[in-house]
Amino acid sequence: MDIRTEQLIIKQSLNDSEAFGKIFEAYYPAIFRYALHRTGDSHAAADIASETFMKAYRNIHKYKYKGYSISAWLYKIAGNEANLWFRRNKKEKTLGSADERADIKDESPLSDPSYEMREAAREIEKNEEFKEVLKVLSLMDEKYREVIVLRFWEDMKIDEICRVTGKKPGTVKSLLSRGLGILRKKMEK
Repeated sequence: MDIRTEQLIIKQSLNDSEAFGKIFEAYYPAIFRYALHRTGDSHAAADIASETFMKAYRNIHKYKYKGYSISAWLYKIAGNEANLWFRRNKKEKTLGSADERADIKDESPLSDPSYEMREAAREIEKNEEFKEVLKVLSLMDEKYREVIVLRFWEDMKIDEICRVTGKKPGTVKSLLSRGLGILRKKMEK
């Protein structure tokens, strides 16, 4: 969706709830995939994505265009929701067993999940190495996990990660470097 179309839809969304559905349709698969990579849990990912869009819809009047897509705002909301999910589940040090988290089933609470969401779930389920990376990531500090997921699974550039996280480029680069170092050490063990 181009920026002009997006901005028009956002303006329409202020008075027409159906218009917001176009934003939902355009970005739900990416937000779901991001939450899935952050949590490794398809049910949690669906909840996070749903809550992200509910909050975005309720607060669309607060959205301010800053020269880039609304997706950065949506990722920021989703990141905050993922952080809440991790805080709620902190009692389980490893967020459940790694096998439970990585054993993602091809199911979604949505009645008609998109092909992309099913493929993301299958990709995780099939890939043993990814399961191990996910296990190690779940044990890492959230600040490292977030930038690693945004950079390598969401394929964002440093400036995009800065918009989502609210951090400066030097901080993002530093977190990526340290996080990857920690990930490498833990994967070698």
